[in-house]
Amino acid sequence: MSYKIIACFFSILTLFILTSCNKKTTIFEENFKNNSNRWDTLTSVYISNKIKNNQLVLSNQLDNILNSSLIRLDFFKTEDKYSISSNLIFDKFYGNHGLGGLILFSDSKDNPKNFIFFGVNSQNEIVISEENASPNLSKVYYKQKNQAYKQGETNIFKLKYLDNHWQFLVNNKPIVTIQNQLKNNYYMGFGVINCQLTSNHIIIESE
Repeated sequence: MSYKIIACFFSILTLFILTSCNKKTTIFEENFKNNSNRWDTLTSVYISNKIKNNQLVLSNQLDNILNSSLIRLDFFKTEDKYSISSNLIFDKFYGNHGLGGLILFSDSKDNPKNFIFFGVNSQNEIVISEENASPNLSKVYYKQKNQAYKQGETNIFKLKYLDNHWQFLVNNKPIVTIQNQLKNNYYMGFGVINCQLTSNHIIIESE
C-alpha cells in the first residue's frame, strides 16, 4: 500500500514540475484603460490617434505618410524566448493603397525608418515585411490572402521569438517563420497608411 502512495506522490510531483515549467510569465500587458505607457495621441484633419473606450484608435487618410504610435520596451535586450500578441480590428481602408498593423523592432519612436511590419492591406492580404530607409534593403516576407485572417472581425496577430527565429501567426495559425533581423531595435506599436485600425489589448509573455 505504501508503495502505491509513494508512486502516486511522485506522479503528482512530476505533473507539478512539468506544469510549472510550461507556465508562461507576463512581461508586459496593455489594455488601454489609461495612457500610462504614453502612446502618441494626436488629432488633425486627416491623421489621428486616440484612446477611446479602452481602445487605441489610429486613423490616417493619407497615401504616403505613415501614422504610428510606438513605445519603447527594453526587455527586448534580455529576453530570449517570448511572444507578442495583439487584438486588431481593421475598421476601414480609405483607398486602394491602405495598410495597417503592428510595427515591431523599430529604430525610432517618432520617425520609424527600419522596422518589421505585420498587418493587412486594403486587398485583405496579410503582409509581413522588413522596412528600411533604403528601399533596396526592404524585404517582403509574405503578402497574400490567407483564410487565417477574418475580414471584419477582431483578429489576433502574434509573433513568437524562439531560437533566433520569428514565427508569425494570425488567430493562432502559423503564417511564416523568418530569421531574426532587427533584435537590437526596441520600439513597437502600431502603424497605418490610408487606414483606420483599433486595438484593445497587447500582451507579451515569456515562452
